[in-house]
Amino acid sequence: MNQGIKAMRPTFLFSLVLSLAALSALTMAQNRLPQEYISPDEIITLNPDMTFEQAFQILSQIAYEKEGKTIIDPLKHDGRIEVDIENLPWKKAFEVVLKAHRLGYVEHEQFYEVTGLPEIQMIDKERVPFDAREIRIEAVFFEADRRAIAKSGIDWTIFAGGSDVQGSFSVNGASEFMEEIVEGTVSGSTEVDGTDISVTALLKAFESRNLGRILAQPEVVVLTGQEGRIQIGQDFSIKTRDFAGNIIDRFFSTGTILTVKPLIHEENGVYYIHLSIHAERSNVVPDPISTIINKSQADTHVLLLDGESTLLGGLYTREYKTLRKGVPFLMDLPWWFLGLRYLFGHNLKDVEDRELLVALRASLVPPLSSRVGRAAGNLGETYEREHYESRRDFERYWDLKPEESVGK
Repeated sequence: MNQGIKAMRPTFLFSLVLSLAALSALTMAQNRLPQEYISPDEIITLNPDMTFEQAFQILSQIAYEKEGKTIIDPLKHDGRIEVDIENLPWKKAFEVVLKAHRLGYVEHEQFYEVTGLPEIQMIDKERVPFDAREIRIEAVFFEADRRAIAKSGIDWTIFAGGSDVQGSFSVNGASEFMEEIVEGTVSGSTEVDGTDISVTALLKAFESRNLGRILAQPEVVVLTGQEGRIQIGQDFSIKTRDFAGNIIDRFFSTGTILTVKPLIHEENGVYYIHLSIHAERSNVVPDPISTIINKSQADTHVLLLDGESTLLGGLYTREYKTLRKGVPFLMDLPWWFLGLRYLFGHNLKDVEDRELLVALRASLVPPLSSRVGRAAGNLGETYEREHYESRRDFERYWDLKPEESVGK
């Protein structure tokens, strides 16, 4: 009997040691657990392209489910949240979005109230100097047909001169055609009455000859050191799910997008502009598996004097088209009608290449000090004056006749 007890003693001690080790490991694991448990349905992901309204709507739904409170934005903030939120508790995400835009909130019994100034008004707190300068950016978006341009013999190097079109035209045997294109703008040289021809006038001439089309002529005034953005297109959304399973819309910008950031410098009394340019052309292609975004982008930095222009190119798009050619009416007959459509017609596959050209002109806006004493006219007079000044140089010689330009 005693021998049996002695034989069981090592086994008992070994079991006791294992039990104590397991108890110690369990205690340490419990100590490592977070003090506050967060339910998975409180975790949220927000895309930076979301608007304030969309983000607050998603956060408000979760807040109502968890706390019975909604989120109210009395100031109706515009723009995008521009903050990438990934797998954060909803309240923490709410605070991060507000802090990123210098906003706050007040918790009431039934709702959260967003407080603070809209982002657009925050510039007032930064105390912009009275002598801060502004730059007017004028852009012309021209979509050129590469096939028609090649047939006409036009060489885009005629624009390689900054603001002024300098040098001679390179037409490669198409001189008569070019004379017709630039009729009323240039005669024999690139100058009319001592003034170089306008890039925009040439683009309008190309458009009149079906060499392309002007998509838009936007104009923005940007404070020095600030960023200006022009978009001609649309935003589309893709529905996705965040970590908590909520369906959210993720927005993407497409079309023709131009972002500029001018900075004014002064050297020996001469003002010049350092212009950072980002140009993008994109389109959406639906796909059964995923949505495809085709992009062409260009980034550059240029130095321009007041009133100078520059040209960006190389943003190409290619379209595939199927055309039906043949004898009218007979080529469109149904296939079962004696097969005549195959005898009198055929399908022609065509490839159309287009190039986007962006002509930019930067000019200094008079400072506030010079505008203080200016008599303030009505809104219509102000618009007419500014519109005339901005387009005067672009279209000054567009309506001149050839004989008038030669005589001058």
